[in-house]
Amino acid sequence: MYQVTMAISKLTLIGGSAGLVSATAGGVAIYLNSGESIRDHIANKSDGNIKFISLVPEAHVSLKKRYEVVGASHKPIENGKEVTSDKIIEWCERAANTRFFKDTDPIYSSIGAWCFVNVNTLFQQAGKSSDQNIDGSDGNSDGWKNAWETYNTQKTTKKLEITGDDIGDLNTARDKNAGGPALYKWCQSSGNKKMYELGSEESLKRYERWCFKS
Repeated sequence: MYQVTMAISKLTLIGGSAGLVSATAGGVAIYLNSGESIRDHIANKSDGNIKFISLVPEAHVSLKKRYEVVGASHKPIENGKEVTSDKIIEWCERAANTRFFKDTDPIYSSIGAWCFVNVNTLFQQAGKSSDQNIDGSDGNSDGWKNAWETYNTQKTTKKLEITGDDIGDLNTARDKNAGGPALYKWCQSSGNKKMYELGSEESLKRYERWCFKS
């Protein structure tokens, strides 16, 4: 779950007496003391590309899809039952205003995992400089043809083969004249995808490896 890593691992987490929040069989228990909410705590400690889900309506469908296919780790419990994908955003809006106490509270982990999204594109997330771009404004350049040859010979040993329904001739091209344009097309398309989309973690690994100069 990429958003868990981005929303939590980048924080400088601190314990304190700002208030105690815990997940219970009945939902969320709130012990009111002064201090910031979990939502504010995560937002204040995160990079600017990490946004609360209510602020990114275009990410709602992707979040629900990811929630459906990912295992039970950090999924919230309410009234003794796991919150369903169609209710996860409503749960976030309610739960995120509870007070932050410590980062080991289950509700804190759930909010960090499911209530914040990384709005970066893969291109932004890769953070590559312009001199790392493969030469050529289309896939017919020598730069992209050579990049495809590298991909074609190393994809198996690197365990970074590109798969999916939108890869064209990338894995079936007979030579670099067909492979170069296929790799270029995939890289251009993938670079515009958002990090909150399902499968973005795996795509990012391949995008960083094959879409820039080594």
